[in-house]
Amino acid sequence: MFIINGEAWNVRLVPPDHPMLLMPNGNWAVGVCDDQYKMILINNTLRGPYLKEVLGHEITHAAMRSYDIEMPYDDEEVIANLIANYGAEIIAVTDVMHKKLKRGY
Repeated sequence: MFIINGEAWNVRLVPPDHPMLLMPNGNWAVGVCDDQYKMILINNTLRGPYLKEVLGHEITHAAMRSYDIEMPYDDEEVIANLIANYGAEIIAVTDVMHKKLKRGY
């Protein structure tokens, strides 16, 4: 479980054929963020960096829902991918630069 903006979310690893992973277009997702139940479901066959990437992507969706950030689907996907793929680096660089600025860089 994790909390974003006061909302508790759960994460479950599920089989790749779990019905919640079936998208309306007939394709299977590797992860889903369900706002109604505050639940993230992730395909249980994922491992390593890809599992972390999918988890970050879905947690980004959870953050958007928790903060009532609404945008077109395609835009939300771009942002979720950006954060999942590059968020750790962006935060790490921000932390380094913030420390430098505090010291009078």
